[in-house]
Amino acid sequence: MKNPVTQPDASQKKAIGAPIGNTNACRSGMHGSGLPKGCEYIQRSCNEFRRALERAVEDARGEVLLLDAANISTAFRHERHCQLVQRWLRIDGDKMSHSDRLAHSREVARASAERDKAIMALKLPEATDADPWAVVDAQAPERPQDVARKETP
Repeated sequence: MKNPVTQPDASQKKAIGAPIGNTNACRSGMHGSGLPKGCEYIQRSCNEFRRALERAVEDARGEVLLLDAANISTAFRHERHCQLVQRWLRIDGDKMSHSDRLAHSREVARASAERDKAIMALKLPEATDADPWAVVDAQAPERPQDVARKETP
């Protein structure tokens, strides 16, 4: 059986551009699944987080190895889970019982701890002179509500 990614058949040839199935721009081949409606900002934020981890590993080692890609994927998934739970807590928190809110809060803390373990497993060199908040602020996309607040006097 032919592998459709590496061996396209003659009927799939394109007139211009890269051949179908090429992996020229592929870093690791791993990507996250879709999120529920209204969570596009979480997807963008987590994708930027994943790209930042990939850049950090490439800068430190020159390439992203399979184990690095798996750890990046794990950190990505835990970060996405954390942000989704925070969203549910923010949206439905007033409708939840105290025990449900505590369970969601524990889930955020657990996902954050698991994300941090996956990042630590990458064994990246520590940047002692960098201001971590400056890095976060520089990479955070500006939200529409923040833009509206700046424009109003």
